[in-house]
Amino acid sequence: MATITVVPRNVPPVADAGDDAALQQGEVVVLDGRGSSDPEGQPLTYLWTVRERPARSLAEIADRGSAATTFRPDWPGVYRLGLIVHDGRDESVPDEVVLTVVRAGLVVNEVDYNDPGIDDEEFIELYNAGATPVDLGNFDVLLINVEVRYQTIGLGPAETWLEPGGYFVIGDPAVPDVDLPLPTDLQNGPSDAVAIVVRGSAGV
Repeated sequence: MATITVVPRNVPPVADAGDDAALQQGEVVVLDGRGSSDPEGQPLTYLWTVRERPARSLAEIADRGSAATTFRPDWPGVYRLGLIVHDGRDESVPDEVVLTVVRAGLVVNEVDYNDPGIDDEEFIELYNAGATPVDLGNFDVLLINVEVRYQTIGLGPAETWLEPGGYFVIGDPAVPDVDLPLPTDLQNGPSDAVAIVVRGSAGV
């Protein structure tokens, strides 16, 4: 007598990428897919992808295979991040979280290049022109000659906050109210520049 084994039809799992969010450029957001589920209670594997981002962005998801991970947008604009879960037999329909990213209020307010040979009072003054605190730990200052970065200055560890209307000074010891020492002389030719970028990004 033949034995017939009936394999129950598998119901695909359901992905849940979490809620949409609005945040500042450089701010770290937690992506949480732990709301995903499988009707039969099977364990899930996860796959996050960047489905859409601003043209100049190089931001990547920290751990694409984790249920909960992080993402740091490096340019203002709209980011669409997708999540697919798999129960060992079938994958879910993709779910999507949309991040709307606005430019941080941090700007270069003033730069003082000293005359050649008198480089003891140089400084870069940053200003928070926005309406919310800025975490300086998310940003670097680049010193640029033509298209070459000759110095990258980290503005501090995470949660180094600059309040709205606040100033942050990078300068020589002789400059009053310095928050961070200037690690090199500022070049002051016609092709030199100072830029603020999200830490770890491709820059300007």
